[in-house]
Amino acid sequence: MKTTILSFIISLSLTLTFSSCQTEEVAPIQSGGRLLNPVKLPVPTSIPPAEVIRTDYSGATKWRITFTNPKYAFRWSYQRFFSISDGTFRTLADLNNSPKATSKADMDFLFGYIRAAGEYNYYLHHASSAPATQFKPASLGLLQLADITANHPDLFQTAFEKSPFEATPFQPYNYSKGGDESTYYENGDIFLFKTDQNPVRYGAIRIVETSQIYQGIGSRIVEVIAQADNNIFQPSN
Repeated sequence: MKTTILSFIISLSLTLTFSSCQTEEVAPIQSGGRLLNPVKLPVPTSIPPAEVIRTDYSGATKWRITFTNPKYAFRWSYQRFFSISDGTFRTLADLNNSPKATSKADMDFLFGYIRAAGEYNYYLHHASSAPATQFKPASLGLLQLADITANHPDLFQTAFEKSPFEATPFQPYNYSKGGDESTYYENGDIFLFKTDQNPVRYGAIRIVETSQIYQGIGSRIVEVIAQADNNIFQPSN
C-alpha cells in the first residue's frame, strides 16, 4: 500500500514539473483574446553618440562625448571607435569596410576599458591597418588637466614620456598581473595617450560618468583632449 501511494506522489510531481516547464517555454503573448508570438525588436546597425561637444584651445582640442543608455547587447552597433585625426566615430562594420577607415580608429572607450583598435584584431578584416595607440595612467588633478589643456598642451608629451608606467594597448591595466584581472575604469579616472599617427599626438582621456552597461541605464560621458593639429576636421555649422 505504501509503495502504491509513493508511486502516485512521484508520478504527480513529475506531471506538475513537466507542465510547469512547458508553460515557461511556450509563454505566448495574449492580446484581445488572441495568442501572439513574441516579437523580437531588430538590433540597430549604427548608433552614434547622443552628444559631442567640441572645444578648441590655442594648442589643444577637447571633445566631451556622451552615449545615452549604452547597452552591451548592442556593443557592435555603436560608433565606438573614435578618430583623433578627424574627430569622427565609426562602428566595427565601418572599420571592416576599408583599411583606410581602420587606420583612423585611434581608440575605443565605451565599455569599461580604453583600448587601441588593434585589441580587436580577431574581429577586424584589416587588422594590420589598426593604429597601435598607447595608454598610461595619469596622476593629474582636474585643475592641472585644465591648465595643461588651455595653456601647456606640450606637457601631455612630457607627462607621457616621463611616466614611470609602461605604455599598454588598454587601460586600466593591472601591472602587477600583466593585465590579468584588470578592473573597469571609474568616474574621475584620467589616462594619457600617444597616437600611432604621423605626426604623433599626445593627450588625455577623462572618465566623467560611467553607466550600468549590462542594464543599459545611465549616460556614459568621456572627455578626450588631444594636442591640436592644423589638419583636424572642422565640423560644419
